Amino acid sequence: MDSILQLPLNINDLLHRRKVEGDRIEFKAGWNPDPILRTLCAFANDFENLGGGYVVIGQDCDEAGVAVFPPVGLPENQLDTIQQELLRFCNLIQPPYFPMLSVERIEGKHLIVLWAPGGQGRGISRRYRNRRIGEFLKELELTEGRSTGISKILKAMKANGSPEPEFETDDDRSHFLIRLPVHLGAVQEYGPEKSSERTSVKTSVKTSVKILAILKENPTWTLAEVASRVGRTVRAVEMASSKLVKEGRLEYVGPQKGGHWVVKEPS
Repeated sequence: MDSILQLPLNINDLLHRRKVEGDRIEFKAGWNPDPILRTLCAFANDFENLGGGYVVIGQDCDEAGVAVFPPVGLPENQLDTIQQELLRFCNLIQPPYFPMLSVERIEGKHLIVLWAPGGQGRGISRRYRNRRIGEFLKELELTEGRSTGISKILKAMKANGSPEPEFETDDDRSHFLIRLPVHLGAVQEYGPEKSSERTSVKTSVKTSVKILAILKENPTWTLAEVASRVGRTVRAVEMASSKLVKEGRLEYVGPQKGGHWVVKEPS
């Protein structure tokens, strides 16, 4: 086993899948050696051209693979035992393989994070995809990387009675085109020149309402956690919350670390 190392990215970014694509992260609520070792070997062999991946032990997730908070955590008195057992199992792999390891603490709970760089074994990707571009876009907060975008589009278009969106690509996945037909009612009532403006305002108001509701229920949450809940980028939530502060509807009280939000009722 490699010695305990510093995690190459912030633990919150990892848990909220902000800097790494979701299919490169596996959450495990508890210590279960067999599936954990299988996942590590898969990441190390890199059969799907993922570039390796992370296994977070002590963190549960929902059916969509999104981390559930607060974390389950691992008992502190079991951390050494788990690492010793992991070392023993890694020695049984032929040839022996030892992932990198970091012990993290979040919301008062201990987690063990294992990460395996890709390319440690032999594997052929069936279809090429440049995942580095995907992660670069995630770092710029231009994409979420949770594989929920298309389903969100379908639900939203269906909910407001719009025509179905059209998705187009080719066998080599060299391009991806989405067509979003304008709702006929929007064109008739507001005209083409006003429909985009109305959509923008509606989205902004909806996000602000969500932010206020979440912070009223969870006043100690960070804006990053709020962004994860509402499905928007951190930058978008920062801009929306800043506007709410200027409008006197939201206030942050206390130091940057350890303070809390106060949602003010409209007068």
